[in-house]
Amino acid sequence: MDRSPTPRPAALAPLCGREHDLIQLVALLHGGVTLLTLRWPGGIGKTALAQHLARRLTDDYDHVQFIDLSAVRAADQVANLIVAALPAADHALEPGRLMREFTAGRRTVLVLDNFEQVLPAAALLGEWLASTEHLQLVVTSRVALNLHDEHDYLVRPLSLPLGTRDVLGSAAVQLFVARVQAVLPTFTLNARTTPQVMRLCELLEGVPLALELAAVRTRSYSLGDLLVQLEHPLDLLKANFQDRPERLRSLRAAVEWSYNLLDEQERAVFECCAVFKGSFTPQALTAVWGSPEVLGQAESLLEQSFLHRLEASETLWKMLEPLRELAHEHLAHNPLTPT
Repeated sequence: MDRSPTPRPAALAPLCGREHDLIQLVALLHGGVTLLTLRWPGGIGKTALAQHLARRLTDDYDHVQFIDLSAVRAADQVANLIVAALPAADHALEPGRLMREFTAGRRTVLVLDNFEQVLPAAALLGEWLASTEHLQLVVTSRVALNLHDEHDYLVRPLSLPLGTRDVLGSAAVQLFVARVQAVLPTFTLNARTTPQVMRLCELLEGVPLALELAAVRTRSYSLGDLLVQLEHPLDLLKANFQDRPERLRSLRAAVEWSYNLLDEQERAVFECCAVFKGSFTPQALTAVWGSPEVLGQAESLLEQSFLHRLEASETLWKMLEPLRELAHEHLAHNPLTPT
């Protein structure tokens, strides 16, 4: 096994609209949070945010390291993969002892990217944190780890413009325009394109991956035609990015990666949620499902970022539109049958 440290990228792309997130995350770690989980569905930019966070922390800690776990499927391989990445460590030692010795007197932050497919290894992280004094962990995951000391940080979609006067202050618009100009250098916001860009950002709900994929499609389509086709974004939004894993080369691949992690009951409730256009209450979901037992599975979907709770005076849940489209496709092939 390669025991060399996993390097952080030498150069990072600009991170539109995430400066406030970076400030908050740095403050949480400096304040003593030992386990920080960056959570939301795929395509929201958790990995990019985690990479920038690792770069920001470099001068504040003795050791900061970014470790990609996306290729790992077996939870029992996680410990060896992490400790093998640590530099100048005695890799003959048992992983727990190696971690204790490595962090002794050394303030260490490990950034563990893509943890959702090895969730049973979460208990290992809890054991390491309990037995070490100078270790802090940042985890990106679509699923909460459900550990006692976990600080669950939701990585929200990029901000949308409130109106034409606010358009340049919108992080979603900034990202989309920057990516369009990478393929069409002469593109500008003007009286014609500004309303179209605002509508596109609204339809794509400020999701960074969706915005980047839409920008690539401007090679082939005008903004007006693109807006018409966005009625079905899963079929439209794809690009052959050679420097990205397959799951981040299309919106469909990103959402199906998450869907494949669900068990049979969770999939049934996920598909049931597709009947709602926009937000819905727990009571409405219970009425459609026919039993309050559905609420337990709905909470599991909330923990796994398939649903999110809106900030409102009453409990309202919502599904991002690409997830809803996928759920609706499955629902069309599977009659709604409570399990």
